[in-house]
Amino acid sequence: MMSLCLRRASVLICIVVALFLGGCSTTGSDVRLVSTKTDLSTARGVLVAITGEQIQISLQDSSRLYKLHSSSAEVLDLARTIAIHYGFELVDVAAADYVFNVTSAVPDGGACMEGVDSAELDVSYTLSLLTLGAFPATAVHCLVVTMELYSVRDGEQDLMGEFISNAGSVEVVSGVKNLRNYRRLVDARDEKRALEVSIGTLYSEVISEDAFR
Repeated sequence: MMSLCLRRASVLICIVVALFLGGCSTTGSDVRLVSTKTDLSTARGVLVAITGEQIQISLQDSSRLYKLHSSSAEVLDLARTIAIHYGFELVDVAAADYVFNVTSAVPDGGACMEGVDSAELDVSYTLSLLTLGAFPATAVHCLVVTMELYSVRDGEQDLMGEFISNAGSVEVVSGVKNLRNYRRLVDARDEKRALEVSIGTLYSEVISEDAFR
């Protein structure tokens, strides 16, 4: 109940800031909640290497470029930190039984929408009984993380599958003109928390599919 109240307060503060300063972001993403909902027993002690030499961190659509605040190195560091939290034992590739290769971590360009959509502007509005009008536009960016999972036998890597998660999200409240300016509106700390949730959810999916049994 307390977290819900804090979430609502955060959104209200964000709306007020948007009205006066042009926009801001907020997120309810928390990787700890994701991990507590997963049976991590089969991940504990598994020898895993996590690589990512060329991680895609930007998404180009027809008119915009959406690029993370986080660098490729920071995304890789997050993936490794969360893997330790999930119980994996991180090792070099030469000593690993499995390899996660991070291929991309990108904002989705606001494809995760809430509220009443406007097809023309690709935005939504939240009506307010207090102001008898419309607050600035609201969009939701999901952070899409993609990894390949390989098993390692006798030094050879065999692809087991590609896994994708967009569970982490950041809500943006802004004027219509600035709504698509991702780096200006999305706070780097909100982005990091959302990335953590997408990465953690991806690990949870792999574990739930009994990949390490």
